[in-house]
Amino acid sequence: MKCYLTGAGDFVGAEHFLPSDKDLIVAVDGGLNSLQKAGIKPQLFVGDSDSVEGPVPADLERIALPVAKNYTDMMIAAEEAYTRGCRTFYLFGATGGRMDHTLGNIQLVANLTKKGCLVYLIGEDFWITAVHNGKMTFKKDLKGYFSVYSLSDVSKGVTEKNVKYEIENYTLENSDPRAISNEFIGEEGEISVEEGTLIICVESLNGI
Repeated sequence: MKCYLTGAGDFVGAEHFLPSDKDLIVAVDGGLNSLQKAGIKPQLFVGDSDSVEGPVPADLERIALPVAKNYTDMMIAAEEAYTRGCRTFYLFGATGGRMDHTLGNIQLVANLTKKGCLVYLIGEDFWITAVHNGKMTFKKDLKGYFSVYSLSDVSKGVTEKNVKYEIENYTLENSDPRAISNEFIGEEGEISVEEGTLIICVESLNGI
C-alpha cells in the first residue's frame, strides 16, 4: 500500500499525486490546507494544529499531537502509516519554509528506506530518495542531473553505472562531495552501496 504524506511546506509536483482507492492520504498539520486547495480529501489528519488554518473537518480521522514532543508531525505520521501497512511513500509539502524541517524530512526518507520502504520526497523540480545496503535502478528515458550523498558517516562499495561519470566500489564519506552533479545519459542507470545509506537527489520531476 502507498502512502501520500502532505506537510505544510511547498506543495509541488501535484501531477505525481495519483493515489488509488487502496492508498492512504495523510494530511500532516498545515498540509491539510494544501490538500483542500487542491481538492484532495485525506483519510487521516496528524498534527498539533500549529500550522493548519481553520478547523479540521469533523468527519476526518484525527491523531491529535501535543506541541511539545520528541519527533516531528511528519515523522509520527509516517510511523502511523507504516504500522498500517504502507511500504511506498510519497512526501509532499516536505521542503521549503523552515530548513530544519526540510533536513528532518530527508532524514525521514533514510529512516523509512532502512525499514525496507521505497520513498520519494517531492520538491520543486527535484525529488529525493535513498538506498540502504542495496541498489536502485533508474528508468532508461530519465535525463538530467543527479547527486549522491552519504548520510552514513561512511558508505562503502558505492557504484554508479550507466551514467555520465561512473564510479565503482568507492568509499564515500559524509564530508566528501565527490558524487555531486552527475548526469543520466538515456540508459538504465544504477546506483548501489554495499554498506551504508545514500541520499539521491534527482533534478527532474520525471522518472518517479
